[in-house]
Amino acid sequence: MSKHPHLTNPNIGLGCMNLSHAYGSPVAEEQAIEALHQAFEMGYRHFDTATLYGGGNNELLVGKALKDRRDDFFLASKCGMAMVDGKKEINGRPEKHSQAM
Repeated sequence: MSKHPHLTNPNIGLGCMNLSHAYGSPVAEEQAIEALHQAFEMGYRHFDTATLYGGGNNELLVGKALKDRRDDFFLASKCGMAMVDGKKEINGRPEKHSQAM
C-alpha cells in the first residue's frame, strides 16, 4: 500500500532541469522557487530532477522549494551521472546509487 494513498499517478509532470542546468544561464533561485510554487498551485504533482543537473543544485532547489509539501507530490530523481570535480562522471554501480540517495 502506498505511503500516500491520497496521491494518484499524475498525468503530467514538470522537468526541473532548466531551472539550474543547460539551455542557457540558470534561473535565479528566488525565481526558480516561485516557478515551482506556481507549478504546484497549478496542479503539478510530479517533479523531475537529477543529480547531474546543476551539479546537484537542482535537487537542492526542488527540495528547498517544496519541502513543506513533500507528502503531496511525486519526485523523480535520476542518478548514475553526476558532476565530480567539474567533470561529468558516469557510474551506474549500485553502491554509487546508494551514495546518491
